[in-house]
Amino acid sequence: GERLVELVVNGQVVASQKVDADGQVHTLDFEIPVARSSWVALRQFPQLHTNPVNVMVSDRPIRTSRNSARWCQEAVNQLWEVRHKFIAEGERAAAREAYDRTIERLQRIAEESDEGT
Repeated sequence: GERLVELVVNGQVVASQKVDADGQVHTLDFEIPVARSSWVALRQFPQLHTNPVNVMVSDRPIRTSRNSARWCQEAVNQLWEVRHKFIAEGERAAAREAYDRTIERLQRIAEESDEGT
């Protein structure tokens, strides 16, 4: 059989190649333009996914999408709601400050990001 290997940029499949499912090492070549700083990974869905590699363009930060940043904000909000009561009373104020800084940073990232999925 064959396996489909996909090139993923900022969570979106941008190219793919089929390789023989023969247990051998295969060379893959992808040429895609990267116009803005991004994370890039390979996957053979659903079994394998590499760690992402950061590709920096013009020393600009990676900004995948406003929706992605907002998803992260909601995840942090949910974590605070579920976990803050388990933080020691003497450490809770410092934890809240760290939480607030994180939410503010994610808000800035959302504002710097394009609309998208």
